[in-house]
Amino acid sequence: ILGEIVSLLPTKEGARTQTLASRWSHLWRTAPLNLDCRDLPADDDGILLGAFLSAHEGPVHRLCLPSRHLRDRAAAVDGWLRSPTLDNLQALEFYLDTPVRYGSFMHSPPASIFRFSSTLRAATIAQCHIPDNAVEMLRFPQLQKLELVEAKISEGSLASLITSGCPALESLLLKTCGSFHIRGLRINSPTLKFIGVFSMFVELIIEDAPSLERLLHIILHVKMRLTVTSAPKLEMLGYISEYADSKMTFGSTSIQVAIYVSCIAFSRFLSDIFFMSREVTYQLYLLMS
Repeated sequence: ILGEIVSLLPTKEGARTQTLASRWSHLWRTAPLNLDCRDLPADDDGILLGAFLSAHEGPVHRLCLPSRHLRDRAAAVDGWLRSPTLDNLQALEFYLDTPVRYGSFMHSPPASIFRFSSTLRAATIAQCHIPDNAVEMLRFPQLQKLELVEAKISEGSLASLITSGCPALESLLLKTCGSFHIRGLRINSPTLKFIGVFSMFVELIIEDAPSLERLLHIILHVKMRLTVTSAPKLEMLGYISEYADSKMTFGSTSIQVAIYVSCIAFSRFLSDIFFMSREVTYQLYLLMS
């Protein structure tokens, strides 16, 4: 029980349990850990993380690293990910901690992430370039949650990643991927239950998504055409646009936006939950054909 308590604590507080009592001193070294660099001093996070992974005797289930390390410490990141402590890693997050400059060079995720193909269930990839040849090799059969933040990836590769690379995917969040030339996306997935789009997409087509329950597009000032061909379980639609030529099509029914499309927008961009509830109401003017 004590080991489970330690595993639920933030990294810094978990390490401090060694000073509580003699019976707690060994727990930190063997407890399953969730290592989050946001809990560490920014200047020393790389040094401390390396020390943790070298000294820890138990498994690490979740690892969160700032995406800048892919640029500044690429070799070190690759080495960390090869640590035996991470053999059963279930969640990997490269989180965005610095502003993205459009046109800046982006590194690809290290090759060592492929070794988590049989264990990884949740992933956040931020400020990375995911080339087509890498997507062809990506296979994460257990992955259920995927978040791409400021990621550079082609439309074809993104569709392939959703369809064949992650066959168990249930939650997908795309945040400003459109800044890197993704102008549209076609979804075919038997497992997806949630899609969140905070991006500059021009067109989103849901061709076949029998499990989809929530589809949220959360940008006020971007025109977008949404087509839903088959999503029989869709219950929540969070789509907001102020452009008059935005259009939604459900089967054979088209909805043309005259002024605003209004709905309840549930938007939460926590990577481990993938949505939060925030109510936004606008006036609704619809023309149906």
